[in-house]
This record gives sequence, structure tokens and C-alpha cells, in this order.
Amino acid sequence: MAEPTLSQVFGSNSSQSNTQVFLDKEDLGLSAESSAEQIFAAIIVRASIYFNESEQLNNSDIQIIIEQGFTSLVSRNDLTYREKQRIIKFQKQDDESDEIIPEDY
Repeated sequence: MAEPTLSQVFGSNSSQSNTQVFLDKEDLGLSAESSAEQIFAAIIVRASIYFNESEQLNNSDIQIIIEQGFTSLVSRNDLTYREKQRIIKFQKQDDESDEIIPEDY
């Protein structure tokens, strides 16, 4: 199969030029005014729909897997927060390098 496209992963309104990537907030489920953390979280949530083990079984060109980790309670500044983990796995043929180089995926 082919490499996943921007539209498959981030929605039909996503695109790119030679220098920019465009992601539509509506495709990410965001409102007009969003914080950097909200945008980052929306990208991870949206990408996890396509970058998962089930999709990888159907398309061996998928080299990034996002898995649900553990949920736990953590305390910070006398408040309790629910911490939700997401594990991102980058897979490529072994070259003994631990560095993540985006162009390899």
C-alpha cells in the first residue's frame, strides 16, 4: 500500500506547500480560539485514528503507531489531575540509531 496521506491522517481540508503544512481546525475538532496545548492534543488524537496497530495490519507502509497508555491520577499544586498517556512508536528498519529523523518515516 501507499504511505498515508495528509488527508487520511488529518482530514480532507489538510494540505501542504513546499514550506508550510495546513491543518483545518474543524478537521481537528477545534474551535476558533485554541491554545497551543489544545492544538497539539488534537493532532495526537486525530493521528491516532489512523496511526494504530489495526491500520498497520492493513497498510505495512504505516511506520508510526500511537497507543493508549495508562490513565492515572497525579497531584500537582494541591490539585488532582487525571493523566492520560499516549505512547508514540516510530518504527524503521534497524540502523542502530536512537535518533528520530522525521524524513525516515
